[in-house]
Formats: sequence, structure tokens, C-alpha cells
Amino acid sequence: MSKRRHIQLDMLGGFGWVLPPHETSMRRQLEATFREAGMDAPVATVESMSFLTNRALILASELITVWPEHLADVEARTGLIKVLPLELAKTERPLGVWWRTAPGLSPSAQLIVEALRTVSGAGAGGRH
Repeated sequence: MSKRRHIQLDMLGGFGWVLPPHETSMRRQLEATFREAGMDAPVATVESMSFLTNRALILASELITVWPEHLADVEARTGLIKVLPLELAKTERPLGVWWRTAPGLSPSAQLIVEALRTVSGAGAGGRH
């Protein structure tokens, strides 16, 4: 299948999946992509957030997974995996920043958060 120039979601029905847990953004985005296409979301053969575990499973089996594009490209350059030519329209890379409420952010960390808000369009009233 990886030799095709483009594949469709419905071609992935017979494969097992390594998926992040339900509560993750990537999983919700993947499920939304399938729903929008009028399909049931894939069922996880394995649920895992560990890149190393997921990579080991992919290398040792016929399972497929979703990774951020830049990570998949790096892994594909090793020649050990293939990136399937499939656009997942409902996926994006959300940006989140977490910090302890006490003692709060240092002045330099506050500047970084403000820069991230500016770049992301969240502004000063963005969620935190």
C-alpha cells in the first residue's frame, strides 16, 4: 500500500492501530477525521503514548499509527518505516504550555509564554 501515490481512509480498515489514549488531542482529531468521512474511527489494537513503545510495535508488526509529520519524516529517512500517502484533514498540532501555579513563571518564562500567545493568536486572555 505504501507504493501508492495516495490512499484513502477506507483502505485502512483491515489494519491494526497503535493509537494514543482517547483523552489526547491527536486521538480526538483522528476520530474526527474518520467521522467527517462517514466512517467509524479505527479501534486501537494498542493504546500508548510512548514513542519508543509505538516505534517498536510498528517495526515488529503490521500495525499502523499516527505521528506528527516531522517525526514521521525523520523516521522514514531511516528506511525502516514508510509514511502512508494520506492526508488527515482534521489533524493539527495544538500548542499547550503548562506550569505550576506557585511560585508562578519567572520573568523570562513569562516572555516566552507571551510570545507563544502572540504567535498562536491566543492573546493575553488565552487559556492557561
